[in-house]
Amino acid sequence: MPFAAVATDMETGREIWLREGPLADAVRASVAIPGVLSPYRLGGRWMLDGGLTDPVPVSLARALGAEIVIASNPNAKLDGMLWRADHGGAASWRSLLSALPERMREAVKPLVPGTAEAAPHYIDVVAAAIDVMTEQICRSRLAGDPPQVLLSANLPRISILDLHRAAEAIEEGRRMVDTEAPRIKALFGV
Repeated sequence: MPFAAVATDMETGREIWLREGPLADAVRASVAIPGVLSPYRLGGRWMLDGGLTDPVPVSLARALGAEIVIASNPNAKLDGMLWRADHGGAASWRSLLSALPERMREAVKPLVPGTAEAAPHYIDVVAAAIDVMTEQICRSRLAGDPPQVLLSANLPRISILDLHRAAEAIEEGRRMVDTEAPRIKALFGV
């Protein structure tokens, strides 16, 4: 089964399709979220998150030969809100902190916001900025090349940094597929 990941060349800002080589390298390059995960050197270039150039890579799926594209937008903001003061940032960060080994916890503790009433923390600002940019790029790209089915996640209380909340995201994935199952079956004549 063909596989490809999207990364962004840090030097040129170009979208890079990673179709060959070790899977782990392709995935790591594709998730190098600015300000969160360091860039990843691959093929002599520094790579950043592919969502900076193509958050829902429908064109790539078509280039790989897909006739029917069922795309998933894990960053969809169905209510239009890209950031919330009540997101629970401080609580979310404390939760993430508690999952880290003690030595790492102490090292990153100064970066964790103290209260919900405080001004948005640096990491909240980075996450919101990435969400704003990703949303705009996604809308533009999907307008030019829409999939047959777009599964849009409804995860308003989960940020790109809440990787420790995977179970909730997986459950939302199941809900999306269940909701769109009739359309998906119809596309395949089932």
